[in-house]
Amino acid sequence: MLFNGLMLFASIIHFPLTGFRSDMLLVNQQALQLWWNHQEPYQPMQLAWGLTGMPYFPGILFSHFPAWFLGLDLRWGQLAYRVLWMGLLWRTARKLPQESLVRDGIHYYLLNPYLNFRHDLYFEMSVS
Repeated sequence: MLFNGLMLFASIIHFPLTGFRSDMLLVNQQALQLWWNHQEPYQPMQLAWGLTGMPYFPGILFSHFPAWFLGLDLRWGQLAYRVLWMGLLWRTARKLPQESLVRDGIHYYLLNPYLNFRHDLYFEMSVS
């Protein structure tokens, strides 16, 4: 659990949000701004990489609202949700028998590095 949180923390610090790597959070951020201004969040929007639309359901959009409202990078909200989720899974795993396949599955899930970098997989590479 600590590893997972530290990896996301490092990702937030060292990799700024850019739509050229992953647009999900920036699209959500723009859609929340539209919604806050009493505009349709699902309208086409112009971002740095071109015209795009909001492809995510409202639950995903509004799960980012607390971090957006506080003016934070939306990934800080993800970190808070992840810490909460991992804590609940950890607590559940501790109550399961030592030889439980469910417990093994929870441990695999908690240590899976894909959770940490799924939106930071597209690192820019330049060839000179």
